[in-house]
Amino acid sequence: MSEMKQPVVAGGFVFELATVQLKFDLSPSLAYLMVYLLDKPITSTVEVEARFGGTKARTMINRLRTRLMDRRVQIKTKYSAGYYFEPETRAAIIASLVSTQEHMNGSRAILPPSGPELTGRAA
Repeated sequence: MSEMKQPVVAGGFVFELATVQLKFDLSPSLAYLMVYLLDKPITSTVEVEARFGGTKARTMINRLRTRLMDRRVQIKTKYSAGYYFEPETRAAIIASLVSTQEHMNGSRAILPPSGPELTGRAA
Protein backbone atom coordinates (compact mmCIF):
# COMPACT_ATOMS: atom_id res chain seq x y z
CA MET A 1 0.00 0.00 0.00
CA SER A 2 1.43 3.38 -0.90
CA GLU A 3 2.13 5.84 1.89
CA MET A 4 -0.43 8.29 0.48
CA LYS A 5 -3.21 5.67 0.64
CA GLN A 6 -2.27 4.54 4.13
CA PRO A 7 -5.24 4.77 6.49
CA VAL A 8 -4.82 6.84 9.64
CA VAL A 9 -7.20 7.34 12.56
CA ALA A 10 -7.97 10.88 13.70
CA GLY A 11 -10.67 11.74 16.16
CA GLY A 12 -12.33 8.37 15.70
CA PHE A 13 -12.44 8.60 11.88
CA VAL A 14 -10.30 6.74 9.37
CA PHE A 15 -8.72 8.91 6.67
CA GLU A 16 -6.15 8.43 3.97
CA LEU A 17 -2.89 10.15 4.93
CA ALA A 18 -3.07 12.03 1.61
CA THR A 19 -6.20 13.81 2.80
CA VAL A 20 -4.35 15.29 5.77
CA GLN A 21 -1.26 16.11 3.70
CA LEU A 22 -3.14 17.83 0.90
CA LYS A 23 -5.64 19.69 3.06
CA PHE A 24 -2.96 21.26 5.25
CA ASP A 25 0.05 21.12 2.87
CA LEU A 26 2.11 18.93 5.19
CA SER A 27 4.94 16.47 4.80
CA PRO A 28 4.12 12.86 5.71
CA SER A 29 5.81 13.16 9.12
CA LEU A 30 3.95 16.36 10.01
CA ALA A 31 0.68 14.86 8.76
CA TYR A 32 1.24 11.85 11.04
CA LEU A 33 1.98 14.19 13.95
CA MET A 34 -1.20 16.15 13.30
CA VAL A 35 -3.24 12.94 13.23
CA TYR A 36 -1.55 11.81 16.45
CA LEU A 37 -2.48 15.09 18.15
CA LEU A 38 -6.04 14.93 16.83
CA ASP A 39 -6.57 11.45 18.17
CA LYS A 40 -5.63 12.23 21.77
CA PRO A 41 -6.97 14.84 24.18
CA ILE A 42 -3.42 15.83 25.18
CA THR A 43 -0.05 14.49 24.04
CA SER A 44 3.16 14.77 26.04
CA THR A 45 6.62 15.49 24.70
CA VAL A 46 7.69 12.00 25.78
CA GLU A 47 4.82 10.40 23.80
CA VAL A 48 5.72 12.36 20.66
CA GLU A 49 9.39 11.43 20.92
CA ALA A 50 8.55 7.76 21.55
CA ARG A 51 6.09 7.65 18.65
CA PHE A 52 8.37 9.41 16.18
CA GLY A 53 11.63 7.64 16.94
CA GLY A 54 13.32 10.07 19.31
CA THR A 55 12.88 13.07 17.04
CA LYS A 56 12.81 16.24 19.11
CA ALA A 57 9.15 16.78 19.96
CA ARG A 58 9.44 20.52 20.37
CA THR A 59 11.02 20.87 16.94
CA MET A 60 8.29 18.80 15.28
CA ILE A 61 5.52 20.67 17.11
CA ASN A 62 7.03 24.04 16.15
CA ARG A 63 7.26 22.98 12.51
CA LEU A 64 3.64 21.87 12.57
CA ARG A 65 2.57 25.10 14.31
CA THR A 66 4.33 27.12 11.62
CA ARG A 67 2.62 25.19 8.81
CA LEU A 68 -0.81 25.60 10.44
CA MET A 69 -0.39 29.29 11.28
CA ASP A 70 -1.74 30.47 7.90
CA ARG A 71 -4.88 28.41 8.49
CA ARG A 72 -5.41 29.93 11.94
CA VAL A 73 -5.12 26.53 13.59
CA GLN A 74 -3.35 26.63 16.93
CA ILE A 75 -1.67 23.85 18.84
CA LYS A 76 -1.95 24.73 22.49
CA THR A 77 0.51 23.84 25.23
CA LYS A 78 -0.47 22.87 28.74
CA TYR A 79 2.48 23.30 31.07
CA SER A 80 3.89 19.96 32.28
CA ALA A 81 1.20 18.03 30.40
CA GLY A 82 1.71 18.39 26.67
CA TYR A 83 0.18 19.62 23.44
CA TYR A 84 -3.42 19.68 22.31
CA PHE A 85 -6.06 21.20 20.05
CA GLU A 86 -9.01 22.98 21.65
CA PRO A 87 -12.13 20.78 21.34
CA GLU A 88 -13.76 23.23 18.90
CA THR A 89 -10.60 23.33 16.78
CA ARG A 90 -10.34 19.53 16.79
CA ALA A 91 -13.97 19.19 15.69
CA ALA A 92 -13.52 21.76 12.91
CA ILE A 93 -10.36 20.06 11.62
CA ILE A 94 -12.01 16.64 11.58
CA ALA A 95 -15.11 17.99 9.82
CA SER A 96 -12.84 19.64 7.25
CA LEU A 97 -10.93 16.37 6.70
CA VAL A 98 -14.18 14.43 6.28
CA SER A 99 -15.38 16.92 3.68
CA THR A 100 -12.03 16.97 1.87
CA GLN A 101 -11.75 13.19 1.68
CA GLU A 102 -15.27 12.86 0.34
CA HIS A 103 -14.58 15.55 -2.25
CA MET A 104 -11.16 14.16 -3.28
CA ASN A 105 -12.16 10.66 -4.19
CA GLY A 106 -15.72 10.01 -3.19
CA SER A 107 -14.67 7.73 -0.35
CA ARG A 108 -16.24 8.46 2.97
CA ALA A 109 -14.27 8.84 6.16
CA ILE A 110 -15.54 6.01 8.29
CA LEU A 111 -15.65 5.23 11.96
CA PRO A 112 -13.25 2.40 12.74
CA PRO A 113 -14.34 -0.69 14.65
CA SER A 114 -14.40 0.03 18.37
CA GLY A 115 -11.32 -0.90 20.26
CA PRO A 116 -8.31 0.59 21.97
CA GLU A 117 -5.98 -1.03 19.43
CA LEU A 118 -7.24 1.34 16.71
CA THR A 119 -8.32 4.48 18.50
CA GLY A 120 -6.09 4.55 21.53
CA ARG A 121 -9.21 4.91 23.69
CA ALA A 122 -11.18 2.37 25.62
CA ALA A 123 -14.14 0.93 23.73
